[in-house]
Amino acid sequence: MYFNLNRAVMMGLVMGLAVSATACKPSRQIVKGVDFRTYEQETETYAEVKTVISMGNIALPTLVFPIYDRNDRGDQIGQVALRATLDGKSEIGLSLNLDRVTNATSVDGDVLPNGQPIPVGGLGDTKIIGLAFGKQSRVYVGLGEKLALFGIALTIPEFDDAARAVSIPLNIFPQFKLANNVRGVAGLFTSTTSGQSGLAVFVDAKKAQTTGPSILAYQERATFLATGNRVSEKKNGDVYFKDPAASPENEEKVHSRLYRLHKKRVTVTVQ
Repeated sequence: MYFNLNRAVMMGLVMGLAVSATACKPSRQIVKGVDFRTYEQETETYAEVKTVISMGNIALPTLVFPIYDRNDRGDQIGQVALRATLDGKSEIGLSLNLDRVTNATSVDGDVLPNGQPIPVGGLGDTKIIGLAFGKQSRVYVGLGEKLALFGIALTIPEFDDAARAVSIPLNIFPQFKLANNVRGVAGLFTSTTSGQSGLAVFVDAKKAQTTGPSILAYQERATFLATGNRVSEKKNGDVYFKDPAASPENEEKVHSRLYRLHKKRVTVTVQ
């Protein structure tokens, strides 16, 4: 009983969420909000996803990373913008040129920086495009009949210490569903190789769209490019987000190391 309570409180602190005063149950989820819009710039359409997270006293830095066309490193097609909010949270902003992304001919977005599969299943013909930024970090885009998936994996050197607590790569991705029905997963991934551990968020953003051209046209284009077929009108509900099973012992070891960062009140590095 003591072990379970201690672990629950630690998870609530490390992942930045308080224990409910009424139910006394911590949430493992770090995502506080997701906003999604599209906008036009110089005749092309961009998608912008902003995700607000809370990790207690572990904060992301204020940085902007350009995202380049993989075939032309001089051609910027988007950016990732990180910033701290006034209320102690962190915002992860992603903007991408949808016209350029949906015309991509190669896809390699199946794995996280630690080499493990992304926590999304049931994709069918939907292809996940992976775009690198920084040193090891990656952006993921999956537009198709089933979803409008956007993901970001941030490699964080300070998480290497937590990764060394276990002898195998570990993914911990609690699922979330917000009040506006936006769903996804967010959590951490570790690796036995330095520089390949960090934080990742994957979100099905189509229900979060507030303004701009409809994302449906780009879902239809991506589906046609992948399969040669137009989007059908049938309902597809087989896409799901995964919370990979990890032993309680390994989760405890990782969260114990992250709790040390929480106590230090650190702003981590993103590469």
